[in-house]
This record gives sequence, structure tokens and C-alpha cells, in this order.
Amino acid sequence: MVDQDFVQNLQHLRDNLLTILNVSVDSMIRQLEEMTPQEPMEFSLSMPSSFFKGKKPTAVIFPDGRDIAVSNWKQTVSAMFDDAAKDKTILEQLYHMRNRVYGRSRLLLGDSPSAMNQPLKIAEGLFFESKFDTESLLNVLAERIFKPTGYDFGAIRLRIKVE
Repeated sequence: MVDQDFVQNLQHLRDNLLTILNVSVDSMIRQLEEMTPQEPMEFSLSMPSSFFKGKKPTAVIFPDGRDIAVSNWKQTVSAMFDDAAKDKTILEQLYHMRNRVYGRSRLLLGDSPSAMNQPLKIAEGLFFESKFDTESLLNVLAERIFKPTGYDFGAIRLRIKVE
């Protein structure tokens, strides 16, 4: 037998969540409609990576409020790795992962740039293969690199140039 109070509480919770979601989406729509096309917009990296395809990043905004100016995706990735490397635990995990994380045919995280097409130096003896299209780059970072380390990739926002 189902407890009716419990069911009512769940329905009330659903109604509250839908209200919050509707208010948030309505607010975003209003902001989009009020903006001129030249104003940069901020988006969380928790959004689907396909959203960022063809977009130009202008800044990386970290959860603590730091705002790092960038002009391309390689600088964006570098800023995120710089932030991640400040945490000794995450840096140790990245070192532990090097030479063990592969894409389909190439090393993604290694101790040398020699086997990489576009190596990005993270720290001494730690390199990331950065030759990807935007969508693949963000997917690799989120799922293959940062998720296993516990780095909160989704809490980062990007300022994107709207054209």
C-alpha cells in the first residue's frame, strides 16, 4: 500500500521543481531577447558540448569568481588545467593517469609531447593532446580527464562571443 502523504509530497516537490525550472528558463529567454548580438553571454560547461561548437570563448569563469580572458579553445583548456593543477590531489591523479588515457588511436594524457599532434603542457612531464574539434575536446576533458579526477568541470562557465 502506498502512503498517500508521501505521494502528495512527491507531487508537491515536482510542482516546485517545475516552477523553478520555468522561472529560470523564462529569465534566460528574456535575457536573450534583450541582448544585442555583440554582448558576450555566459554558459556553464555542464551544457551539452555540442552547444559550444562554432562558438568563440572570451573568458573562463571559475566557481570562485575568477575570470580569465581567453581568445581560443586551446587557451580555454590551458586555463582549466592551470586551475585543476592548483589542487595537489587532482594534479597527483593527472600524473597517475598519464600514459594510460587513450582516444581511439592516440594518447590523450602523456609524459611527453612526442606522440601528440598538438600537445598542451599541463605541468612538468604532463601533456594533453589538444587537437580536437570543440565538441570532442569538451567531451574528452569532461569524461576522460576531469571526471575521473573529481575536478568540477561543470561548475565552470564560459563567456562566449555572440555573433
